[in-house]
Amino acid sequence: MLEATGEKDSFWGKIVMCMIKCADCILACIEKIVDYINNAAFAYMAITGKNFCSSAWDGMLLNTKWAASFSAAKFFATSLIFLGKLAITLANVFTFFVIAGAMLGESNNRNAPATIVAIMTWFATEIWLSVFDKAILGIMTSLAVDTDLNNGEACRGPDTFKHKRAVFDGEGVKGNDTADGANTVQEGGKYEMVAV
Repeated sequence: MLEATGEKDSFWGKIVMCMIKCADCILACIEKIVDYINNAAFAYMAITGKNFCSSAWDGMLLNTKWAASFSAAKFFATSLIFLGKLAITLANVFTFFVIAGAMLGESNNRNAPATIVAIMTWFATEIWLSVFDKAILGIMTSLAVDTDLNNGEACRGPDTFKHKRAVFDGEGVKGNDTADGANTVQEGGKYEMVAV
């Protein structure tokens, strides 16, 4: 609208453009926060079976309490996803060059088709490997709930997970699962034991 009236370069036009840019920035930040809370709510819902709103609140509190562990896992997952995308894209482009060289000979220029293959591969791996990010969030949420329920020590899950976690933390393998066959859920901010 400012461009149509020629007021874009005026004093008030510049102020309005600055306000629009600030509003875009604030909305982008709010969108990122809402996306993160949404993902935390889905992970918490998968574990406890509670409704979305209470899962969003409890998941956000759990993420706040375990912020260091969640951010380390998020960094690990993001790094692994990037390396996976890069490796798959490079392998696919290399395979394209080998196959195109065998079919067309070395005289043809294959740079433009290789660029298209690289872009398509990158976006395809983005779609498929983003599932890994959600899985890491679910695993970390499960670990945080289990650790909260058992006084700072994870007791549920397979022995291989506990052993690898203990080795990663530089500790020996501790304790066994409780033998009562119960699952845990959180109701009203407190965890409860629920028989399976």
